[in-house]
Amino acid sequence: MTKRTTTKTTDTLKNGGIHSVRHYKAACDWINTHTFINAQLWHIVLFGSTDRASYQKALDRLLELLRDAGMRVEWRAAYEYDSEKESHKALHRHVFLMIEASTHKPIAILNNKAGATGLRAKLALYGVKFHIAPPGDDLGIHGGQPYMYVPKKEGVKRHDCREWIAYIYKVRSKAGVVGTIYSASRNRATKAPEQAAHATNEQEETMPLPTLPLSPVGFAYLGDVYEQAVDAGLNLTEIQAHLSKRGIHKGLMAIRYDLDHVFSFSGYAASHPAPAYQTLAEIDAVLRQRQPARQVRLSV
Repeated sequence: MTKRTTTKTTDTLKNGGIHSVRHYKAACDWINTHTFINAQLWHIVLFGSTDRASYQKALDRLLELLRDAGMRVEWRAAYEYDSEKESHKALHRHVFLMIEASTHKPIAILNNKAGATGLRAKLALYGVKFHIAPPGDDLGIHGGQPYMYVPKKEGVKRHDCREWIAYIYKVRSKAGVVGTIYSASRNRATKAPEQAAHATNEQEETMPLPTLPLSPVGFAYLGDVYEQAVDAGLNLTEIQAHLSKRGIHKGLMAIRYDLDHVFSFSGYAASHPAPAYQTLAEIDAVLRQRQPARQVRLSV
């Protein structure tokens, strides 16, 4: 059995837990099933603009530079908004890049050196700055590099990759984002590198729903179902029906607890309460009020 590392690669729990179980599971699957020969995982933070289009143009330019240099690259990203920061830092975008490093060195492109040929100057054309956020490496198992190697076999290093990427799926700083939060490169396994260079990059991913029981996969499925209900703005009774249709039978109190404490939709239950309870006498009174109108329609 693989020994779990104590390396502090992320502080997700200190940042409110996981914001989107569905997207985090997709990211873990991405790490577990990649088809790269020598995969490097990099964490880039884009900031300095208040315009989402500028961030996307900057990311597209970065991807173009890597691919033009002969490197296959896939990515996952998340927007965040920190109202307490200066305006040019409030809206920012976290990007994790998985880059093929078997024949070329990504660090030749991903550096912050000054000058017209540096990445800093190229992204500045879009009003965007960037920061390379290296992984924590308390135990020294990642060689003190600004990236992580992503092995194809399960082990401590691949576990750390999953822990590290969890950071962009944290709850903190998501509430202020307007529009789509998560995006990713698409059709990763089916596109050749040269085709991927011309693909539309901004693509919200959807995950096929796995099935119960409540293993880690089942937990992710339940989180997905809750997320669908919350996205639809359902109240507690409607969420209960939504769950029941999928074979998940929970009482309203259990649903409230799941929303507030398990899947990190804190405050949702209070702001979307169940309709007021009606006694049988109250229901009969409503039916009696409707009955005359029905009789009139029948007599016409």
